[in-house]
Amino acid sequence: MGSFVVRIDDMNALLHSWDELLRNHEGYKRTWNKDACLTLNQKWPRIKFMYYCDDYDGNTIRIYDTEHFNHFGGSHYLEPDGHSKGHYERVIIRGKNMWSGDQTNPDSLKERFRNNPAWQRFRAKKAPLRTGGTTNIYDGPDRGVRLRYFESVNQPPPKKIWTRKGDCPCGAEEPFFGPVSPRPTHGGILREQDDFHRATTDIAAFFAAVQSGRRNAWIAQYFTHDEFDTKEVGWESELLDWDVIDEIIDNYQWRLSLPVVECEKCGRLRVRIPGENSYRSFSPDEPGYAGVLRSHQ
Repeated sequence: MGSFVVRIDDMNALLHSWDELLRNHEGYKRTWNKDACLTLNQKWPRIKFMYYCDDYDGNTIRIYDTEHFNHFGGSHYLEPDGHSKGHYERVIIRGKNMWSGDQTNPDSLKERFRNNPAWQRFRAKKAPLRTGGTTNIYDGPDRGVRLRYFESVNQPPPKKIWTRKGDCPCGAEEPFFGPVSPRPTHGGILREQDDFHRATTDIAAFFAAVQSGRRNAWIAQYFTHDEFDTKEVGWESELLDWDVIDEIIDNYQWRLSLPVVECEKCGRLRVRIPGENSYRSFSPDEPGYAGVLRSHQ
């Protein structure tokens, strides 16, 4: 089972892409709250981030939002055994009989759904925060964490954005989520004392395990079940090789990289202080935005 945070800017475009993917698919069943889906763009434009899950049979999209939930009525979402999950959750789309058999190759229907360009997708264990960084909303004893998370990221961004203590000293404001992603004003710094190339050693060890027939055993030893948001037996076999490699690189990058932001007005570089939710400023010798973090590829 896969669990993800998805950002959907145009629900109608997403639904159209799904219909195209399932054009010649027989047996597919979709149940949905039509009004909740089709009114998002007009009545609920702030709700962009939602929860997407898929399993061996189909998928769901869920909204966590008290105001939206109360508008359409209903009660707390219940598990199949009748026990309340203790937080507001509305399943707005549920698909069944969508796929079966081997869905672990990059061209499978499940992977094409996941990699849909109509949304941005993030692992539920690394859900993006407005202030930078990530958080785990996949599991844990506090069932209300998802509601609080989605209500936070789906609210209009506050004006103070560089840190929780204020904006850039020059007075410029920087939105948490800009219209462009990845953003040309954001990046990461790798310290020379941290050996990022250790990731290549782990990748080489993974391929050696694949060639020697120890692939699943290596994955089970290197990762935990929750690393890939699954509790199912045989979860290792469902992972693509590129999933494993991406996770290895991502883990090293997240642990070793320092977030940095460039002010588009004065050119200051704001580097996050390790272990804190605050930044230290570095002013350029020649004031002004230079786009030093913009990609040159």
